[in-house]
Amino acid sequence: MARRIEQAMNAALLTTEGRKRYFVEHDLAGLLRGDLKARYEAYRIGREWGWLSSDEIRGWENLPKIEGGGEYLSPLNMAVLGQREQEEGE
Repeated sequence: MARRIEQAMNAALLTTEGRKRYFVEHDLAGLLRGDLKARYEAYRIGREWGWLSSDEIRGWENLPKIEGGGEYLSPLNMAVLGQREQEEGE
């Protein structure tokens, strides 16, 4: 339903040229997510454990991408059991 309203508003309020730069979008994220503390904690865990990038997090918060934001972190304190011993022995 929200998507249809956005499309109708884009067509009614913006010219063809205007649609190249601007768009109408409902921000429903606040209705679908927890409070700020819970959200940031989830982002922190995802970022630290390497399954979220800065740009993904920023996208969910309606923020622009940043340089290097598509990179994923790899925790240095994690390794496959026995792998470190093999690497040190080589």
